[in-house]
Amino acid sequence: MNELTIPAVNLKLQYETIREEVEEAVRRVFERQDFILGFRPEHFLPKGTQTAGRKAAPFPFRVTREEYLGADRLLYGTLGGAFKDQKVIARLPSTVTAAVEPGREYHFEVEEPELKFFDKGTELRIAPRPF
Repeated sequence: MNELTIPAVNLKLQYETIREEVEEAVRRVFERQDFILGFRPEHFLPKGTQTAGRKAAPFPFRVTREEYLGADRLLYGTLGGAFKDQKVIARLPSTVTAAVEPGREYHFEVEEPELKFFDKGTELRIAPRPF
């Protein structure tokens, strides 16, 4: 058996380069899309808190601020990945007790039926599109 030793630093650099290339390719695809993707804050929840068995679209979410409003918590932050630096708000009911700290990135998701699609030109609602 042949063995190849790869220094951890080089492996990490290769991973980062590949990840950046994939994110850029996804970003270019979304820029060419003829739609705007939207969702309501109450449907943007931490991964694993959605209804079991339903397909959900994942989004990396960096929390910048947390605001308690009695029965709800509002999380303000930005998306990562293909939607890098897009500002969003998550509205978590008191039943979602996931610990969240500002300054950290978390995996959030939106169930596919809750995704809303709008025409880029008219901003009117359109039928769901694959993405």
